[in-house]
Amino acid sequence: MKAKFKLILGRRRQYPLHLELEVYKGVDCRVFISTGIILESEKQWDAARQIVIKNTNEKQYNDFLRQMIQNVVDAETEAEKRGNALTAADIKMAVKSQTAKGEDVIETFRVYAQNAEVRESTRRGLFSRVNNLLHFAQLYKGSKNATLYFGEMNLNVIKELDKYLYTIGVPSTVSGTHLTFRKFFTLARKDGLIAVNPYEKFDLEIHDSKRRVALSSEQLQNVEALTPEDLEKGKVPEHIYDMFMFACYTGLRLSDVSTISREHLYYENGGLVVQKVTIKTGILVTQPLHSLFNGKPERIAQKYLELYQDSETLFPKTKPQHIQESIARLGELAKIPFHLTFHMSRHTCASQLAERSDNPFVIMNILGHGDIRTSMRYIHLSHTTAKKKLEGINWDAEEYNGPLTRTSNENLAKIQQELTEVCTRKKLSEALTLAAIGASICHVDKSDLIKEWIGKIRKTDYTIEAWGKRLEILVG
Repeated sequence: MKAKFKLILGRRRQYPLHLELEVYKGVDCRVFISTGIILESEKQWDAARQIVIKNTNEKQYNDFLRQMIQNVVDAETEAEKRGNALTAADIKMAVKSQTAKGEDVIETFRVYAQNAEVRESTRRGLFSRVNNLLHFAQLYKGSKNATLYFGEMNLNVIKELDKYLYTIGVPSTVSGTHLTFRKFFTLARKDGLIAVNPYEKFDLEIHDSKRRVALSSEQLQNVEALTPEDLEKGKVPEHIYDMFMFACYTGLRLSDVSTISREHLYYENGGLVVQKVTIKTGILVTQPLHSLFNGKPERIAQKYLELYQDSETLFPKTKPQHIQESIARLGELAKIPFHLTFHMSRHTCASQLAERSDNPFVIMNILGHGDIRTSMRYIHLSHTTAKKKLEGINWDAEEYNGPLTRTSNENLAKIQQELTEVCTRKKLSEALTLAAIGASICHVDKSDLIKEWIGKIRKTDYTIEAWGKRLEILVG
């Protein structure tokens, strides 16, 4: 007796409608296998002809189903050659051999991430997004062993994925994750794994990833005011709270805060200093913890140096997902009016520094920015700094002696124009030009000195590192 096959849609009578393959051989062998295909309605399935209809991927789906059945037939033939009966294990192995060739979305995306020509830190970000997709699949299907197949990726699934992503990230992160998946599906289409990219019908809302969401001074004080009892009530582990506050004072990323060890800490001039090569950019950052925010990060570091004397890292090792979930609860506990993430601590540090200093190079050095333009954004976004300066102006006086009044808008525009012309003649990059303009606007009295220096520089000074050091000396 040969095995018989039947495709069944919605056997469990629940949405979404899963298409399953029933394989039976006598009374001892009967197996239901998920094809990985989900259809939006019964109208997309012709039970009599056993084919998918009225679906953009119908040809691919039907080819896939025919191949799945053929794999089981081949497995049965192989079993008979060995003198064995076809078993449920043989059937499952035959189907698994097909999905392993690229029908599994998550495993295929892992391969794409591994083969992507990107720097290692970006690759880790791609893997993190693929893991987000895996966690979504587990929640969506209600199983820890769940995965996703190309056959079931449609507009409805992507909409559900979108809802899930908003529960774990800010809008800019959500749009960035969608862009990554859309690119991966484009690659899958080129590789012949799908006929249509499911993202083609998805209305992807792009959020400005350059918008820095940070805690205001008042919101930061609210977080600082939380007590151990508050943290326990809100189910926020104390060491995760301390990691977040340490990052707010130092601007270090989660990857760097999590990997700080005793080797990165030393004493200088009576205070604790952290010196570490950042994982994402490979830039060496040196921070005097005793000088930042009145020594608050130093006190946190001292606390954990004493608590965990035998630990490899300063803070206890914790899974990133657990940290992010705890930080979200921390935001609710402190009544922060937006979804709080760990990375906002870095933006908070930069914003606080911008409110206290007009020098973008201070921010660049503390946070280890690879581009002065990133640091300049925080200067421009610091509304508090502008407000403080405006409050210091005597608008009724006949003559204005403050630095802002001496520097009119016309004068600032002239400085920008002159520096742009000098930099253009020297064929300088946009980053170097913006750095020079930013330093001149922040230190108007040194603008002529900066312009004069630019006119004399040689090509050896064209790197952002040499450029930044020289500008620091000039404005210092």
